Amino acid sequence: MVRKLNTTTAQGITMPGLHSLLPAPALAPNMITNVTDTRWKDAVAYNLYPHSFCDGNGDGKCDLKGILDKLDYLQSLGADLIKLLPDPLSVKTREQAHQWIFEFGSREDLDKLTRQLKQRGISLEVAPSQPDSSGVWKLPDTAHSMAHMMAQWHDDDPALSCRAAKMLLTWKLSQPGLVQLHQGDEIGAEPVFAAMPWSASNHARLQFPAAHVAGQELDPASVLNHCRKMVELRKNEPALAHGKLMAIQTQNPAVLAYTRTTQHHSLLVLLNLTPHPAPFTLQLDLSKSELLISNYYTLNEASRLRPYEASIYWL
Repeated sequence: MVRKLNTTTAQGITMPGLHSLLPAPALAPNMITNVTDTRWKDAVAYNLYPHSFCDGNGDGKCDLKGILDKLDYLQSLGADLIKLLPDPLSVKTREQAHQWIFEFGSREDLDKLTRQLKQRGISLEVAPSQPDSSGVWKLPDTAHSMAHMMAQWHDDDPALSCRAAKMLLTWKLSQPGLVQLHQGDEIGAEPVFAAMPWSASNHARLQFPAAHVAGQELDPASVLNHCRKMVELRKNEPALAHGKLMAIQTQNPAVLAYTRTTQHHSLLVLLNLTPHPAPFTLQLDLSKSELLISNYYTLNEASRLRPYEASIYWL
């Protein structure tokens, strides 16, 4: 599909950091501070909280067996790395920092999970808690999660909340380097530490109707399926993972535009950060552009983005 815009060619400017270009609330960069291995520099990681993910034995407590039951789901997200994180409200001593995972299963359960994920091409990491000055160990800051962002972008209109969740995922998954998705990001759930809403019967506080996994699996236009499409696009388009990032001026602070460019490919990302229609002007030739993904399913007028619209074009 080709969308033609009446614009002319001009130059972009180097992106100093996405958060510096956004109005409050700012979006923070994607990063997992203690993953330094270079193999993760372009990867997608999924931060999973065993205490709230899934109950695998029916005793009312989430556990490693529950994670094993959801391997097909985890694989469907396209993550390269699953990172298990402790309950941020559970205080640990230094001696407990590397043992907390066994509150949710045995060594055999953890070994089985590691093996079965490896068979699916997914790596597993168990994160220790981090020390503070008192010697008590606690979870690293998780304020970069989609749940915190969604709390800022939440709208009383369920359809707009859905658009906002897709817009944030489009931004997050079009950034350079390691991308981290927190548990529930993929469905727009909030809060991140509440029980994972697998169905309507066990959902946490949700941003819009059918925000539980079961409902979104059935909806091709759901946040969950948009997330999967974005991960797939990121893996198929090298520019999204490691292309040069350049800001493009739009003459409207509500509209964020940037390109991701390699030697052979160039992609344009357009985001409306507001719940209102947003006109914009691009000094960029898009006459031969191709729309790759959008959170809307009909074409829009050339120089105006709809509420929370997010689109990526191949140039």
